[in-house]
Amino acid sequence: MNFEKYFLMELNKLKKFCRNKTVKRIFSLLVIFFIIFFIVKDIFIPNYNELKNYSWNVNVWYLVLSFIIFLFMWFFKTFCWNMVLKKLDVNVPFIRLCKIKMYSLMMRYIPGKIWSFVKGSFMLKSKTNSFMKSFLIMVLDVFYDMYAALVLFLLAILILPEFKGQFNIYWLLLLLLSFCLIHPKVLTKIIGFSAKVCRKKVDFDFNISFVDSLKILFMYIISWFFTGLALYFLIKGIGPVSFNFIFALTGLFAISWSVGLISLITPSGLGVREGVFGFLLSFYFPLSVAMIISFLARIFLSLVELFLTIVLTIIDRKNN
Repeated sequence: MNFEKYFLMELNKLKKFCRNKTVKRIFSLLVIFFIIFFIVKDIFIPNYNELKNYSWNVNVWYLVLSFIIFLFMWFFKTFCWNMVLKKLDVNVPFIRLCKIKMYSLMMRYIPGKIWSFVKGSFMLKSKTNSFMKSFLIMVLDVFYDMYAALVLFLLAILILPEFKGQFNIYWLLLLLLSFCLIHPKVLTKIIGFSAKVCRKKVDFDFNISFVDSLKILFMYIISWFFTGLALYFLIKGIGPVSFNFIFALTGLFAISWSVGLISLITPSGLGVREGVFGFLLSFYFPLSVAMIISFLARIFLSLVELFLTIVLTIIDRKNN
């Protein structure tokens, strides 16, 4: 049985499983319960006085601005992915690409990291005529996004005084050496090796030059700065924060997102990303406040994804 048929069978099983309302309700309630339980137990109760005395100052307009920038960031990331597709001679209408990206992202909340790629690959197949080629294109989007996150984190370690230490020269060397990862020859070998592991012959010409690859990486890095700007206004919407903190926010959230993405413990890195981001923010905020900011970031991003899912579903139904 080939990979495409196998994934299609498993995807259909997964859909039937997810249609079961009882299972969905139990799963949702369990997730909500554990999140609330650990927030109350480990944050609110031990640090009640710290939270009470913090300079809270809710500003709805900053929160709305944060939401709008998160929306723009999401479309900008889709634009970055579209750059990759165009370089590979795959033309997909932008709205269609938005739907593919959003519907595949929704699969992240199902246990098993691969389902997001599988869903997107099936939706993209009509434009590539190859499931494996579509799968590799999905992987390239995440690869560039994660690599941009790594670059920003390494820059943060090198620049920010809170993280400066005696190993800066090694971090700098790691940053410079990491650029080999986006060289066409290296990426071609990685794709070839992956195809051999999967025992699949892939008709995939990676015709992105090193210069074009650097341009794409630069655009993904810019997309992360929009994320940092949205986080800045999110924090400013609940309390004081300096504008100079945007670079730190960008680098710290980017690496936290990456750790959550590769985490095998929870779907969509739920809890893992928040824990890492909260810990890194504790260099600048009290730990309890840092954790609340971290969970608020998750809530805001989830609301953005929910909003976009509703809008894209309405557009899809109108078109049909």
